[in-house]
Amino acid sequence: MVAMQPAERLNSLCNANWHLPKTRQALDKILQNPKESDFWEADHIKPVSEGGGDCGLENFRTLCVPCHKNETEKLLKRLKLKAASSPEYTADGSKLRKERDIRLFLKQTSSDMSGNLSKRRKFDS
Repeated sequence: MVAMQPAERLNSLCNANWHLPKTRQALDKILQNPKESDFWEADHIKPVSEGGGDCGLENFRTLCVPCHKNETEKLLKRLKLKAASSPEYTADGSKLRKERDIRLFLKQTSSDMSGNLSKRRKFDS
């Protein structure tokens, strides 16, 4: 296998609708000294936010950077729709924690304690 020359690499990237870097230095770096992470990223087939975090390697795939960006945008749209239609999710798509207001707990505890005190007074009499 023969590596592409920088001009061939640039032509291939343009044909693939690649969003080229904005600075000349960044473009030269990709063309002259490319790294895998410049072109490919790991992606979860079943997203972590949808339960795919504990899966094995079968849940991974490699995508080109533009495709991975598209998949991430689709996921974010799905999560926002889910959040809008479900009260158990926040606007950013993360699960809402079920929290109780501590003031309610303290109110219950104090009323329970006052009830116990009145019972004790009856027994003391």
